[in-house]
Amino acid sequence: MTSGPAPDFIDIVPADSFLGRLRAKAQAAWEAYVGHDFVRQLAVGALPKTCFQYYLTQDYQFLRQYARAYALAAYKAPDLASIWGLTYLSDILIIEVNIARFGGISTY
Repeated sequence: MTSGPAPDFIDIVPADSFLGRLRAKAQAAWEAYVGHDFVRQLAVGALPKTCFQYYLTQDYQFLRQYARAYALAAYKAPDLASIWGLTYLSDILIIEVNIARFGGISTY
């Protein structure tokens, strides 16, 4: 694995922001994340199609269950504002699931 971010990575996160401070405290983990071969290959268009399809399938399965968790939380929410917020997030996840599904990701 090559270390560091992809060659054309542009850091737009201010160092004094919340995310910037978190990232500074976990610099090794951040470097491993942005410097991972999958991310680097994806950034330069060199990721094999089978690897990308596998990732999308796993992402689809995760998002499908995550949407269900949000829907259950909405069902158990104590007030209308919470219900609305949780169903809104669930709807966004369902849109993402449908994008993956209609993009050719296998479902079961």
